[in-house]
Parts: sequence; C-alpha cells; structure tokens
Amino acid sequence: MSKDENSIKGFSGDTVALVFFIGALLGAGAALLLTPEPGMSMRKRLLRGAKAAQEEFTEVANETREALEVLGKDARQTLRRTASRLNTAIEATREALQNRSGDQ
Repeated sequence: MSKDENSIKGFSGDTVALVFFIGALLGAGAALLLTPEPGMSMRKRLLRGAKAAQEEFTEVANETREALEVLGKDARQTLRRTASRLNTAIEATREALQNRSGDQ
C-alpha cells in the first residue's frame, strides 16, 4: 500500500487514530459533566466500570500470554521438524553425491 492509500485526505493513520481517541475522551468527559446523577452515585458507577474494565483487560492479557506461549511451543516444534528434515535431505544429497563420484 502506498502512503497515499494509507492516509485520509493527507492525514496519516496515526493522526486519524489520535484525533479519534481524543474525541472519544472529550465525549466521555462531556457525558460525565452533563449527567443528571449525583456525584457519589457517579463515582461508584465509574469505580465499578473501572474494575470491570481492569478484570477484562487482565483476562485478555492472560489469554494473549497463553496463546503466545502455545504459539512459541508450536513454532519451536515446527523448527525442530524442519531442521530434522533438512538434515535428512542434506545427508541423502551427500550420499547420492558420494555414490555418484564412486560410480565415475
């Protein structure tokens, strides 16, 4: 993809993402300021939401770590099998070359 295809009207993807994130934060702040709930109730609700988000993030992080461990193990096994097959192919090639030079 060219740089032009990866941008929106001259702005890079990073810039667009940053502006979107800032807009989301401003919108959330405005929603908090304009809510009709009393302060104590809002703080409790925010605390529950923060705890739920933290638990979800921890769960996702643990699942990602476990998936990466499995992926790493699979990659190591695949590399070992590939190395073994390559060694077998190299040995077969050596033997074929030795047999061929012995025939001549």
